[in-house]
Amino acid sequence: MKESWNVGAILSTTEDFFKKRGIDTARLDAELILAHTLDLPRERLLAGRERRLTDIEISAFRERVRQRAGHKPVAYLLNKKEFFSLPFYVDEHVLIPRPETEHLVEQASRWIAHQSKIKNLKSKIQVCEIGAGSGCIAAALARARPECSITATEISGPAARIAVKNVAALGLLGRVRILHRNLFPFPSDLRFDLIVSNPPYLSLEEFEALPPAIRRFEPRLALTDEGDGLTVYRRIFRSAARHIRPDGALFLEVSPRIAAALESGGLLENSPLRLAALHPDLAGLPRVAELRFTAPARHQTVSC
Repeated sequence: MKESWNVGAILSTTEDFFKKRGIDTARLDAELILAHTLDLPRERLLAGRERRLTDIEISAFRERVRQRAGHKPVAYLLNKKEFFSLPFYVDEHVLIPRPETEHLVEQASRWIAHQSKIKNLKSKIQVCEIGAGSGCIAAALARARPECSITATEISGPAARIAVKNVAALGLLGRVRILHRNLFPFPSDLRFDLIVSNPPYLSLEEFEALPPAIRRFEPRLALTDEGDGLTVYRRIFRSAARHIRPDGALFLEVSPRIAAALESGGLLENSPLRLAALHPDLAGLPRVAELRFTAPARHQTVSC
């Protein structure tokens, strides 16, 4: 790459370089990385194709191009990813937010809105998220539904710190609490109106078949249970019934395989929960499982 090359020439050369290394989004990645390197909006970058880079800028760009050619995700190179039209800091300690997960937020948001309307609640709806990651689900839900208060748990210390950072940046610390804990570290009498989670649902076989960009760089703990992909679901089902109010709900992101396991009934065996609905994504695949109690529970309601 010649140091005297302008933006247009560098983008074309980088696009070809990425294509030869099997990167499907070659042009987009080149533009995003160069815009980030020059600290410019992508639109301004493309409008200034004749601009020439300094030696320092070229050096910084080359390093990011090298890492991307090794399949490091662009989101980690830029340390940012948009989710539900909100900006989030991300690095290798947290899963990169995906558009599919927005369906989980949408379904949970609809449920909260419906509950608020029919109950005319004066107190906030209490929500628990299991596995906060970057904090994208909790923050997006809190921003979409100001009538809710969210407690999110995260087993990874570095991930929990990133979640706090993102929640703080969005001005939501007053309504979103991040706990460095595993699953439900609460008193047995603590109840929530709603529980949401995007658990690690890949089997070990599915994980090993992932593209290098995901398998090599994203946190393994957030993707697979190293077994059949059902372990965390089973643990949630065993514990969730003790922490959901009788008229509450549980929303989980699922894959088609997990959805089939729920529909067959085996995954909910000996659980007071039942599958109420499977909500599809834009591709028509089951993406969000909605669960309710099979019968009224005897729990005493306790506010968070």
